[in-house]
Amino acid sequence: MPATTGSRSIRALVDLLLILAVFTLLIGRGVMWALGACALLIAVMTLMMALTGASPGGLVSGVRMRRVVDPGGPPGWSAVVYVAFLLLAALPTAGIGALVLMWRSLSGGEHRSWFDRMAGTVMLSSRRTSRALCSLVFEGAVIPVTGPLVLGRRPTAIKSHPEAHLVTVLEGEDSVSKTHALVLPAPDGVYVTDLGSTNGTHIEVDEGVRRLAPGQQGHVGRGRQAYLGDGVCVVR
Repeated sequence: MPATTGSRSIRALVDLLLILAVFTLLIGRGVMWALGACALLIAVMTLMMALTGASPGGLVSGVRMRRVVDPGGPPGWSAVVYVAFLLLAALPTAGIGALVLMWRSLSGGEHRSWFDRMAGTVMLSSRRTSRALCSLVFEGAVIPVTGPLVLGRRPTAIKSHPEAHLVTVLEGEDSVSKTHALVLPAPDGVYVTDLGSTNGTHIEVDEGVRRLAPGQQGHVGRGRQAYLGDGVCVVR
């Protein structure tokens, strides 16, 4: 399942603190010594992610990087691309650019940052669960959420989650598209992403009901509702 906002934040914080610690310990020998050691550490961390998907922070928080097209295997060169874009955003802005882009994805509840989208990666939790986190209820039909689901009147596989289970819902509701929405397990609810549906996907949030833009993801908490066209889905 996608890594939570909290675990992704811990992962990034641990990695950043490790780099800052090395820089602080070696700055007494000279700036070049400290920068060289940090560069070597970043290279080692990148190699770790490429081979296993986990950086030191990922080992602590239980977060592993995977490629979207192959979530079962290590990211390989995609990890290198991810770090390259991260450095391109960080170095010219003294780290501010990277922090802003990361903060926007985390605060928006998205499970993929800008860097993930550019590299074709996703952060997944390595901590398994043996039960469904929640269920979806459509007109009395209960659908357990144990992994990625693609919902619609006659859904077809999507490139971002080829492993997702295709679930036919609301067949008699014309406002629901054939391939309408993607659902992913989330803490105390689900993540819902509109897949370019004709009549839209709306979710219940604290402020009321919000429509998702095509490709936009939103969190629906347990006990709240999502609307696929005119169809209603209750998250339990």
